[in-house]
Amino acid sequence: MKISLQKAELERAINFVQGIIDKRTTNPILSNILFSASDNKLELYSTNIDISSIEQIDASVEVAGRAVVSAKMLFDIIRKFPPGEIQLRRMDNNWLELKSSSVQYKLAGLHPEEYPTIEKPKKTDYVTIKSKILMNLIKKTIFAVSYEDVKKILGGILFDFNEENMFKLVATDGHRLALVKEPMSIKLKKKGEDSVVLPRKGMAELMKILESTEEEIKVSIDEKMAIFKTDTKVLMMKVLEGMFPDYSQVIPLENDKILKINRQRFYDALSRMVIVSADRSNIVRISFSNEGIVVSSESPNEGEGKEFVEAEYTGEKIDMGFNARYLMDILEVTEDEVVEMRMLDELSAVLVKPLTDENFINVVMPVRMP
Repeated sequence: MKISLQKAELERAINFVQGIIDKRTTNPILSNILFSASDNKLELYSTNIDISSIEQIDASVEVAGRAVVSAKMLFDIIRKFPPGEIQLRRMDNNWLELKSSSVQYKLAGLHPEEYPTIEKPKKTDYVTIKSKILMNLIKKTIFAVSYEDVKKILGGILFDFNEENMFKLVATDGHRLALVKEPMSIKLKKKGEDSVVLPRKGMAELMKILESTEEEIKVSIDEKMAIFKTDTKVLMMKVLEGMFPDYSQVIPLENDKILKINRQRFYDALSRMVIVSADRSNIVRISFSNEGIVVSSESPNEGEGKEFVEAEYTGEKIDMGFNARYLMDILEVTEDEVVEMRMLDELSAVLVKPLTDENFINVVMPVRMP
């Protein structure tokens, strides 16, 4: 393989494909990137077995071929290269030579045959979704995905297509739940129930693609694999196995204490009070009354604080404990100026939603306060 291309294009492509590489992998080959050059195109491949990515960029190909080299080492080097053209050449010992007019490196590489096979998607039936819409849906759910390994099915976002002409994304970590809906007609190529769970890491990488493009993204999902595709990028991920909880059962419908509050003022109060939460636990107390709310927190070793926020409240006075981070995550992705909280009692699930948007709802479990 012998090619030349622009440094900026190569840096951007490596930055994209290296995102899925697991830094703690026990399989050294997976910390590498595979290059495949032909027809004046360079394709970069990466995989962690569960998620794979492909990026295609323009290149002047003098000799077609493939090469495998460390993703981190290569990216660190390319970032420091001066702007302009870079030449890449695979050497007889599988090393990769990189050089410009003034800089030269020779990096240890592996034989391309050692790299796991990543099959490019065959021509298939795709549905197209506007990148901005899909980005908004993921952004409003990914914060609620679980980071614990106990229930792996909670480590992803549910794509639910069961309701006719409605596309739903749902995430929960057992302490909170986020659900967002978008009117859209999509059916999966999947037997049985029309829903799949896609992994958090794959969703985070998909967001990078969606942020970088205004074009529509092509989507194909079946019972085993999800594929997201633009003209130059492909992201493939395995569907998580297991049964996602019946989220409809945890959405409270009878909460009769209602708070309507300015989103930004609520967020600011939470962010100030969380600073002195006990042991940096993010736990705050919220006292609800007809005048508004008082957000307070205290730590035996660091101090205490409280802040009054004027708001509209209907119901009996009540004091509740919350993980402030859970509420702040919701407020950060809410566009409405006013949010609504619906409570039943001190320990029952709380419904949080934008005042005028019924398609984005959240459920947060309160914390028992002393």
